Amino acid sequence: TEEGPEGLTMTVEDIGTSEITVRITNKSGEDFSYGEYFSLQKQIDGQWYTIPVRADNVGFQDIANILPDGESASETYNLDIYGWWWKHWGPSFLWATEGWQE
Repeated sequence: TEEGPEGLTMTVEDIGTSEITVRITNKSGEDFSYGEYFSLQKQIDGQWYTIPVRADNVGFQDIANILPDGESASETYNLDIYGWWWKHWGPSFLWATEGWQE
């Protein structure tokens, strides 16, 4: 479980060979918006590193998902863009979103 801004949590529900499913829970007292962009990070000797994507042509829809206070949402993300990195290191990564927004 990873905590973002106060009252927001992200929990990994399932990790497969090419997908990860997370649950985002909002107990912040207000609506929360998030998009489809994500990144993988790995902690090495106390420092977090963002893992580069393998593909040259990667894009994400620029949309806003609204998560009302007191609710949660399950999201599944494809990890094929990480190629060798994901297949080699797998679940030892922490999945994290970039730019939490309130």
